[in-house]
Amino acid sequence: MRAHVLIPLLAFGCIAHADRLISIPTARKLPFGTVSFEGMSEVRGRTVEHYLDVGIGTSFELEAHSQRWLSGPTVGTFDVDYSYLAPIPDLAPGISLGVQDALDRTVQRRRYYAAITFRNIFETSDGEVPADITLGAFLGHQSGAFVGVALPFSKAVWLLAEHDGYRISSGLELRPTAWASARLIFRDQQTLFDLKLVHRF
Repeated sequence: MRAHVLIPLLAFGCIAHADRLISIPTARKLPFGTVSFEGMSEVRGRTVEHYLDVGIGTSFELEAHSQRWLSGPTVGTFDVDYSYLAPIPDLAPGISLGVQDALDRTVQRRRYYAAITFRNIFETSDGEVPADITLGAFLGHQSGAFVGVALPFSKAVWLLAEHDGYRISSGLELRPTAWASARLIFRDQQTLFDLKLVHRF
């Protein structure tokens, strides 16, 4: 692939995504100087989660996370990600290490992880778009392997699916711009709506 095509694809992938797929980590990093805010809520309002994510330097990402699960109390914690390698489309996978719920307060509890993300270029109705496949493992209160995929139908429409070691989540994501996205997510018996906004300083 030519460099003038590869560079915009890399930039688009980094801006449109952050470190998580739905709940599993990936080896994609939010760029330095970029902040994202995400709100996820169950249709019946019993489960609500918020994320504030900041790209730090060339390798780190810090995410503040609040969660109210099945009408229980709201708790706050944070996640830390270290990006060892960024994925290069059709050439080399990305590798990241980190911890989710560092304060051990959410339903999932504290979990250390390693993730590998393979990025492959798909030909879609409006050009070439990178698709991601992520494999990894958690070590913690709920240890196990995880897998996830993000498949583009176009630059604006994506299919998401993951298994985090004990449950399956899937969803449809709409990205009208690189700075905003909306998702409809199905997880166990829950239906959730998700909105993400991204700003670069």
